[in-house]
Amino acid sequence: MYSIGEFSLITRVSVKTLRRYHEEGIVIPDYIDAESGYRYYRHSSVERVAAIVKLREMEFTVSEIRDILSSHCEDAEIVEFLERQMKVLDDKAKEYRRMRDSLSATIDSIKRRETMSDEMQTDVLEKYLDDMIFAGYRYTGQYDEIGKAFSKVGRASGRSIAGPAMALYYDGEYCEKNAQIEGGYQLSRRIAGLDIECRVLKGGRSITILHQGSYETLGKSYEKVFAYSESHKLKTKLPTREIYIKGPGMFLRGNPKNYITEIQVLVEPD
Repeated sequence: MYSIGEFSLITRVSVKTLRRYHEEGIVIPDYIDAESGYRYYRHSSVERVAAIVKLREMEFTVSEIRDILSSHCEDAEIVEFLERQMKVLDDKAKEYRRMRDSLSATIDSIKRRETMSDEMQTDVLEKYLDDMIFAGYRYTGQYDEIGKAFSKVGRASGRSIAGPAMALYYDGEYCEKNAQIEGGYQLSRRIAGLDIECRVLKGGRSITILHQGSYETLGKSYEKVFAYSESHKLKTKLPTREIYIKGPGMFLRGNPKNYITEIQVLVEPD
């Protein structure tokens, strides 16, 4: 018989793992010295350990392996186990692909926000906004509740999201409690979801400005926008839009002084 160290070298399984397999009842030593407690194994146990290693590589649990080895001795008898495990791994692969897609989208979003931050211009500009597919959730409430709308729309939209979070404000004034707000995202395609309105959001001529700083300081940039509309005799339209190019991160809050918000106010055509 082989000592546990020798058996470890033969099977390419660590002594620590062999001891754990003993505790879990899937590889029982063929002899245990009563005085020293040393474990010894026969050559016949090598094949059993090889089978366990292979099954562990396929992510079978110890309980499943114990069941397989205790009740079956031919490969043909365990096909059902293998087919069931293949389905489990297929499901895991789908979930990993979903997680990878989510990671990729998160990385792209962070890099895009940083690039826009580097290229930021803070002057009031006129530009034409194209029509877009927009999915939004509209509610009556407070401004700091907008995150719930983004979460609801985000869950329904998934990989169809084609831009940063966006809010539409319908009041034309500051409301402390009962503001009319819609939060959502530009999409690459139409979707359908409970409580989610997906539609074409019309564009047009607009006054825009990029605001850097906390949301509490947005009023300064609104002042510039409305001063511009007044001086150029432009009639503004509701709802006003805020595009949250860079705000609290998905993982870390970040410094509010570095938040970037684009304010967009549509105006009547000439």
